[in-house]
Amino acid sequence: SKYSLPSGPFLFDTIAFSYPERTDSTARDFDCEAFIVTGSSIMLFTKQWNSLATVCYSIPKTPGIWLADSVLSLPVEGLVTGACYQPERRLLVLCGYNSLCSPFVFLAYGFEGFAFDNSTHQRIQLSNGMGTQIEGIATVDGIHYFLSCEKFDHLGVTKPSRLFRLDLSDPL
Repeated sequence: SKYSLPSGPFLFDTIAFSYPERTDSTARDFDCEAFIVTGSSIMLFTKQWNSLATVCYSIPKTPGIWLADSVLSLPVEGLVTGACYQPERRLLVLCGYNSLCSPFVFLAYGFEGFAFDNSTHQRIQLSNGMGTQIEGIATVDGIHYFLSCEKFDHLGVTKPSRLFRLDLSDPL
């Protein structure tokens, strides 16, 4: 209930960051819509328009101005828009869509620490078809996921915003 929340005033602070490799000519590969928060860090997953991969960067989760550290790269074959991390399962699930707005999830599991690139990877193309621009992912139990998508209206294809349920029992 919103009435159970404490009353203000609230104090907010800022975490600002930049990418050391970013230039005007490479800016499209530093779009970031997905991140996870760990014990001490925020891990950012870039949406790389040119290579359709993602690079994971790390910044401290404390207020300040930071230079993001490149940690690893994952061959997602699409534009990453959401991330969900289950440390107890050693599972990272990324979601996104390809250049035709066809949705996918990318699983990384069996890793140690945060070595997502040194793990088992599985890319699952979702069967919702063209025009499903998946933008976010969440889970309660690490097996059943909710995926959200925004309204799509392009080239004569129109799809409403929706919420999907995804069961990953079989792949996991």
